[in-house]
Amino acid sequence: MSDDKPHYEKEKSRLGRDMSRDKLCDELNKLLVKGRAELEERKILGKDNPKEKVAGQFAIKSLGIISISEGPIQWCNIKRRDGRNHRTYTLDYVIQDLDINSKIPGKSSTQRHDDIKIKTHRVKSFPIFGKAVDLRWKTSIPNFELVNLLNDDEFLKKTIMESKGKGITANLEIKSINKDKCWIIRLSHTVSKFAKHGVPIPTIDQWTVYNKIATYALAMKPVK
Repeated sequence: MSDDKPHYEKEKSRLGRDMSRDKLCDELNKLLVKGRAELEERKILGKDNPKEKVAGQFAIKSLGIISISEGPIQWCNIKRRDGRNHRTYTLDYVIQDLDINSKIPGKSSTQRHDDIKIKTHRVKSFPIFGKAVDLRWKTSIPNFELVNLLNDDEFLKKTIMESKGKGITANLEIKSINKDKCWIIRLSHTVSKFAKHGVPIPTIDQWTVYNKIATYALAMKPVK
């Protein structure tokens, strides 16, 4: 009988380690048309891969980098925080943008507290218990171009509203990392510590959402 298990399942039993990065890499390769997703080395010339330190979070360890050779998203950092009965996985899809500081009014290129966050807000038909009828992106900067672009895109809105709990969650966040000259699209997902995998696996529509967000970020005009 042939063994049809994917690579990450075969390796898990042999290595006894968290194979979430391997699983996501395999799934991304099913979505890419011309490029490849590849696991990067954890060590480069004996030192930690510097990409793992971009947008680092306290008490959250990186499981490593997946490089992506197709589209505006250049790599993904998979991170994990362990709790007593659960694990929280965070995915940072990274978009390098050398012009990022010219696109954010009045922001420093080095101070972490000047990084901006853009989050989704579900508009309900009735407060608290009502059904979500709309989705809006919000940030602290009034009339910010990227927020306007996102709010005008009906495909993004529809896909995210229909995908809650299926890869895109209420924790979807866009953040500028001014010091490292990049944007990140951040997703978080919490699972039982007994779960096989915890990373949000994108569908083709969700992957399109991430790439459209990245394209909008790169297309922003400098602030005059």
